[in-house]
Amino acid sequence: YFYPEGKDCLECRAQARVLDALAQDCPNVRVFAFPSNSDIPVVQALAKAYGVSRDPSLVMNETLYGGFSSREQILAVTGCG
Repeated sequence: YFYPEGKDCLECRAQARVLDALAQDCPNVRVFAFPSNSDIPVVQALAKAYGVSRDPSLVMNETLYGGFSSREQILAVTGCG
């Protein structure tokens, strides 16, 4: 999950709530949050490798999903539920 640290992003807050709930409901789902505007080289490398260009963005099964993803969309990819 990529989000902009220090910036107000309504979609990002909504995405975080969806991801928090899914992480509790789905034992096969792991959520890692990375600030998309980070100066940490590893985070920059991940964002570049997946082509992150907007917030929020999710990477699921090696595929980038830009913008808000609903619970249903995530469940369709993760197979949980």
